[in-house]
Amino acid sequence: MARRPVVLFYKQLTTLGGAEVLLAEHYAFLKGQGREVKVVCFGHADVARVHIEPGDLIVVPGRGAAAQTWRLAQLLRRIAPEQIYCHSGHIEFGIAAALARQPYALFVHHPTTMSYNETDKYAPWFFGRYKAFARRDRMYDEIVAARDALSLPRRAYLALRALISQWSVRRASLVLVLSEYAVREKREIFGVTARHLCGAIPRRRLAALDSKPPPRAVSGEATLVSVSRLDENKRIDILIDAVSLLIRRGRAVRLLLGGSGPARADLTARVEALGLEEHVEFLGYVPEKDVERLYAGMDLFVTIDWADFRITTYEVLAENRRVVVSDDTDLDPELLGSGYLFASPADAEALASVIERALATPVAWDRERLKAYLDQYSWETYFSRIEEAAASHA
Repeated sequence: MARRPVVLFYKQLTTLGGAEVLLAEHYAFLKGQGREVKVVCFGHADVARVHIEPGDLIVVPGRGAAAQTWRLAQLLRRIAPEQIYCHSGHIEFGIAAALARQPYALFVHHPTTMSYNETDKYAPWFFGRYKAFARRDRMYDEIVAARDALSLPRRAYLALRALISQWSVRRASLVLVLSEYAVREKREIFGVTARHLCGAIPRRRLAALDSKPPPRAVSGEATLVSVSRLDENKRIDILIDAVSLLIRRGRAVRLLLGGSGPARADLTARVEALGLEEHVEFLGYVPEKDVERLYAGMDLFVTIDWADFRITTYEVLAENRRVVVSDDTDLDPELLGSGYLFASPADAEALASVIERALATPVAWDRERLKAYLDQYSWETYFSRIEEAAASHA
């Protein structure tokens, strides 16, 4: 008997980020398993790295979220999926799934403590728990100040929204997060049980690792690369300041910044103010076909944004290149001892010193050990584990 389809929901599939890449890989994995898959969204635009067959994409019609949520409920009743995964837009999806009487698994991509946009923590019954959990976090003072500045009507609205939001989370049969940090956060702030699973790379890239050039000893100019959305949360200003310090210390260094975003003008002004025009280059959006060549020519990848999981870290490691990340989230001690991964506090002085140490440290692992480690984070392993977890929670 033919199996019923799998539905993947993503509210607005219009821009590229880590969550959209995860959706695309989830779709590709299921299609590779011979499954019928429907990707359902409220809005859609052509997005690089997100390739959905036209017959598998459903854009829910309707004017406004309420109308689209009702239409989504009708669609779920009609399709009667075997499995449903909500990748984005859990409030609308939770309501639609309840109306359709359908269970679902839910991906929660960003910890609330690492987000200005996620507001459930502002509800009075959650905010005390947030403060107890996040008191030492870098965003704590800003989050507290933002809540203090809210008007009473706004607080009331966000409290009501948090009730609906957390009802949608609790209604999920399985809540998936990307780190043990997020598991603790969901439990201690919201009383939600979550499962930590994560993936980042296709196995075909691991198969090609043997052909990648080894990390090189750097005696002359060092090439640093960072690829991300250019916004204030990525801390690219700190990286630019670290490059300035390295140059003042006599280290020849070149920084290539890939990506676009709202902070581009401010970051360009910072480069000019520091006189770094000859040392820092803004690449703009880097097409997927050019990423491998960019990584092959670099000495070190640097990403010090505050995040609980970074896909790019594992993509870079699969290119046999070293990475510097921030030290304020979960890090695997085994990988920190490999000579491939280095952690830095989020300040320019410390980052400059860690970059120098990373450039001077030979890797301790051979390729086979690196490959075996990275296989834990292959998309194939990740989605197979998700299938097992979803089946056990059905």
